[in-house]
Amino acid sequence: TRPRVSGAPDQVWTYGRDSLHSAGDSDANPFLQSGDKVSVSSESFFFIKGEVKSPGRYAIDDNTTILKAISLAGGFEQYANHKKVELLRKQGDETIRMVINVERVENRKEEDVRILPGDMINVRARFL
Repeated sequence: TRPRVSGAPDQVWTYGRDSLHSAGDSDANPFLQSGDKVSVSSESFFFIKGEVKSPGRYAIDDNTTILKAISLAGGFEQYANHKKVELLRKQGDETIRMVINVERVENRKEEDVRILPGDMINVRARFL
């Protein structure tokens, strides 16, 4: 967090552990200035609920994707809707809703979505 002058809001940047170790990327590893505040969280989490074997809160790392998240939660339950997995992500004051077709991700027809700290994954049941 970098304080700004004239009452403007502070500038805030968030970096993952892996990006700070990338060589040659000065945007991912900025120089600190006088007055900067660095906060380090020990772990970040995502949440998963619905038609998975073990819904709950899980620790996240820089390589957590939708497939890994579902796997961490024990996989899909029998009636899970693989084609419409909902991902809710806070961006500022807004909540972004994405619908992911996990079947297409598993078949490499769509890219595996990276999970960010605070993401909520909702696996709904399919209608029979």
